[in-house]
Amino acid sequence: MRSLILFASTAVWLAGVGFGISKLLAYSYKPGVQLASARTWPAASTLSHSRTKATFVLAVHPHCPCTRATLGELAIIAARCPNKIQTEILLYRPSGFNPGWSDTDLRQAAMQIPGAAIVDDHDGVEARRFGAATSGQAFLYDRTGRLLFKGGITASRGHSGDNLGRNAVIDLINSGVASASSAPVFGCSLQNAPDENGRRKGL
Repeated sequence: MRSLILFASTAVWLAGVGFGISKLLAYSYKPGVQLASARTWPAASTLSHSRTKATFVLAVHPHCPCTRATLGELAIIAARCPNKIQTEILLYRPSGFNPGWSDTDLRQAAMQIPGAAIVDDHDGVEARRFGAATSGQAFLYDRTGRLLFKGGITASRGHSGDNLGRNAVIDLINSGVASASSAPVFGCSLQNAPDENGRRKGL
């Protein structure tokens, strides 16, 4: 009888673990929202668009843990495409909060990327101009302002390593040709990611 109870308890525990893992995997591979993007550089944008090399724009929520991996992938892109891109990182910052709210480890990581310009994006105005709704959303434009790529540069939430988006961006910068012009983006909502205390900070 005791063995039967132990077997039943183990079976229930394993089922619970399996369910938890399946839910975690489903969350990790669930893409974030991508809005419609203009085929050319947004006329209303106040960002600088390079006329001599490709311009890479990345939308970041400073409290999104998934975006740590994205910044790591961007550092790889910068290393493999030296002096070939101008990088603009939009750091989301909602109105009504202490200026230090966006001073996180993600800002520090972004500042370590060679040549990257960090732009405080108040209320996500610039991100919306480009069509970004998810932290980690990237856009690549050529010298004429034509959109070459949009999407994410990680394989899943918080996952570092070889992936479709990163490879496409590197190929487009170095050769002008890639097997993909878009990829899923994995990250928190720009308007509703948790802060360091787990609270949601929306617009």
